Amino acid sequence: MEKQVILTSAVRFVNPEDVVAYQALPVYALPCHDVEFNEVTRYVVGWRHIVLYGRTGRRLAVLKRRHFIGMAIDGQPVVIRGDGFQPFASDDVSDDVDVGNALDEVVQEGTPAIADGAIDANGEDDEE
Repeated sequence: MEKQVILTSAVRFVNPEDVVAYQALPVYALPCHDVEFNEVTRYVVGWRHIVLYGRTGRRLAVLKRRHFIGMAIDGQPVVIRGDGFQPFASDDVSDDVDVGNALDEVVQEGTPAIADGAIDANGEDDEE
């Protein structure tokens, strides 16, 4: 089942109403680094990266988690910052997998990411 994922560098979503208000903003009012994906079938949110997968199983994006303060999946906010944050993944990742370590393995596989600041061809973070 495909999910809608919104990542924003400007708004910390607290409740579904925050997501609705964000979606009502005109495109010119959104920060340039905000992204929305509507064909996500699997996602992994680790300590360093957020990895989104599409219907074919290929990666749609590898994004640095610290670049964003708000994330919503199908209109529901999820915690990606703060003391309560723990790495998590969609139901496609089994419960016995350490998501943080699994994410490092996924990132090392090396297809290029679409986002600035993700990983280079060697699997290394770019310097900021």
